[in-house]
Amino acid sequence: MAYKVILTYDVGPTDIEERALAKVRAELIKADWKTEDDLVRICRDIDAVAILIGPGAPITKRVIDAMPNLKILSRMGIGVNNIDINAATERSIPVSVVLDYCISEVSDHAMAFILAFARRIIPACCSPSRKVMSCIFTCLGGLKS
Repeated sequence: MAYKVILTYDVGPTDIEERALAKVRAELIKADWKTEDDLVRICRDIDAVAILIGPGAPITKRVIDAMPNLKILSRMGIGVNNIDINAATERSIPVSVVLDYCISEVSDHAMAFILAFARRIIPACCSPSRKVMSCIFTCLGGLKS
């Protein structure tokens, strides 16, 4: 394969992505990383980096410098707060994002929270006197029973 594309987040099955990349002689590499050092080790000789939804790999100057063949940084999401834009710019590496990623889903979610809090749905569901649902609600974790 001519190109290697690294996936820095587990998005589940990647059959569709692998078939699409195979058509342009590219191989998808799923990175198992915990630290910046892991990314530096994994990213050597990578031609492109795809940073997918989730916690976001820290694509720092050090990580970018570890990839002499880097052609593009692509963030499948809106933000680039985990990418060192200045380091990418110094090397003329384009950084792309998906500007309309999950816009309606995020607004739907926000409205659902507003309505749930306004109608006190969460406290009603989690009330010890209710046996319908026993749950712990956290903004990050959602409803857990």
